[in-house]
Amino acid sequence: MLQRLVFWIILLLVGWLLMPLAVYTIGTLMAGPYSGPGGLPGLYAGIYADALRLHPAAHVLLNLPVVLTLIWTLCSRLRQLVGRNTNSAKAA
Repeated sequence: MLQRLVFWIILLLVGWLLMPLAVYTIGTLMAGPYSGPGGLPGLYAGIYADALRLHPAAHVLLNLPVVLTLIWTLCSRLRQLVGRNTNSAKAA
C-alpha cells in the first residue's frame, strides 16, 4: 500500500515539476525561444498562476502523468476482467 502511495506521489511531482520543463524544452526546439517574460521561471510562474486560478489547461498539463497512468491502469484491469469473463463463458 505504501509503495502505491509513493508511486502516485512521484507521478504528481513529475507532473508539477517536470511537465513545465518539458513544455519549455519542446517549445524552444520546435518554435524557438520562449517569448514570455522571464524565460523558464516565467513559464513556471505562469503555469502555476493559471493552476491557482483554476484554469483547466494548467491542471491538465500538471496532472497529465497521473491521469494517463490512471487511464492505463483502469484499461488494464478492465481487459483482465473481460478476459476472465470470456474464459469462464467458454468453459461453461
